[in-house]
Amino acid sequence: MPKSRQPQGHVADDSPFHDLIEQAYKVFKRAAPPDDGACDCCMYPDIKADFFNHGQRDMPLHYLHDWYAAAVNPNLSKAIWAYLLPRILDAVASGHDFPALGFEVALSRFPTGDQHQWTQAEWHIIDTYQRMFLDCFERRGQCHLDDIICMFANAKWNVDDLFSQVFAWPTERLVTEFWQDWCAPPIVKPAIWVTAFWADERVPMRYYTDNAFYLRLLDYGCDEKTAPALATKAFALADLIDRHQTS
Repeated sequence: MPKSRQPQGHVADDSPFHDLIEQAYKVFKRAAPPDDGACDCCMYPDIKADFFNHGQRDMPLHYLHDWYAAAVNPNLSKAIWAYLLPRILDAVASGHDFPALGFEVALSRFPTGDQHQWTQAEWHIIDTYQRMFLDCFERRGQCHLDDIICMFANAKWNVDDLFSQVFAWPTERLVTEFWQDWCAPPIVKPAIWVTAFWADERVPMRYYTDNAFYLRLLDYGCDEKTAPALATKAFALADLIDRHQTS
């Protein structure tokens, strides 16, 4: 049984997410649901008994970790998810390793990315969060950009929209991010990274090996205005795509 401690996993006051998270706690404010939807034998009994006794904002982070480690009703009620969601959004954006299983499953216990599930005010929070999180992507430990895309895809955001958001970035940023994930040391054998949490890895691979992206990288590498180091990285990425296209 983990020792009781102060709640962790909140965004800092200077975080770009701070104001949005504050709005989330207001918009999703509601009474605690009658149960947590988790299997009785999967959670620490003391945590399960105390789960909803701290309010939404002050739920201890290790309570959420325990809940994510448990099996839950595959048809988890919206009442449970909506109660937990602002705390979950807060924890994911905080920089802590949450959940322990990986970012990819953080929002997938309910179709969070389905606009029809939410009121206009709720969807504004959720949609803004998704766009900010992807646009403000920061590396944490072994986290890859694909992991974050997968997190939202697993939560039922439209995959085309997610990749359109990414590919709207300047080519320099795309080269920098994907080279870091696919080629940068200590990677010994460069390869296109796809997290195992995708239900079908062919889905992201379709975007990563798209010919338009391949040609964009070649054009960028050949542009005399491109810094030599970035051109080298662009060609390395294009070479990986070419191998997949011809294999």
